[in-house]
Amino acid sequence: MLRAIREKVFRPIIKIMETTTSTSDQTKVFTTEKIEEYNKIKEEHKGKIIGTHSGVFHCDEALACSLLKYSNDFKDSVIIRSRNTEIHDAVDILVDVGSVFDPDNYRFDHHQRGFDQYFNHEKHPEVKMSSAGLIYKYFGKEILTQIADDWNCEKFSDSELSKFHSDFYKSLFLEVDAVDNGVS
Repeated sequence: MLRAIREKVFRPIIKIMETTTSTSDQTKVFTTEKIEEYNKIKEEHKGKIIGTHSGVFHCDEALACSLLKYSNDFKDSVIIRSRNTEIHDAVDILVDVGSVFDPDNYRFDHHQRGFDQYFNHEKHPEVKMSSAGLIYKYFGKEILTQIADDWNCEKFSDSELSKFHSDFYKSLFLEVDAVDNGVS
């Protein structure tokens, strides 16, 4: 099951990193700094938009965007890569940029001063979450359930889902969070 989930989650990451503009039916990625181009994409897409930074790809935002493509709310979203704060304000969810952590308003950055979010502070007190860890913390159970359904696996009980959610964090996301935050 763990292998199947890893395989399914990483497939969109490859699409995200292949090109600045993808024409794949599953994952469309655009890079723009112009609000007019953003507005045209928004008008043509008519769905929700995931925002992240432009420039060099990092593992945490690529993984965060990939995960969101498996959530019910963002599965049909396009991804906009930009450094334009006007675009950041307009997207439906923003990851790894914007200097705001506010899950109620779908803002998931971890770079701001005073950021102090941990997946499990007691077990891993030295590792703050990256944008991948944040998305996994807030959307992970839904995503794991969705992927299990897609693969026709047995339904998780609440306690099994909680344990699997925690174990999968430790087996993948803990390392991503540590590397992105400079913890060796």
